[in-house]
Amino acid sequence: MVVKVNWLAMPNVIAGREIVPESLQAAAQPEHIAAIARELLEKDAKQEAMQRELATIVASLGGADASERAAKLILTEI
Repeated sequence: MVVKVNWLAMPNVIAGREIVPESLQAAAQPEHIAAIARELLEKDAKQEAMQRELATIVASLGGADASERAAKLILTEI
């Protein structure tokens, strides 16, 4: 079975767009990965944007007790 997806990194999947860089298959070369890392390390604005977007994703997941609330909801249904 073949499944086509746009992203593999969970933050990207949840957001429905690329938030964290992905280097898959042929792009997973040391030079390419180093360039991505260098850009993140050297550009504060890029780091800050990624951190803001990741914080938004974390907040959308429902906070620290999200799994407990989900379990309670499941128990009420069964």
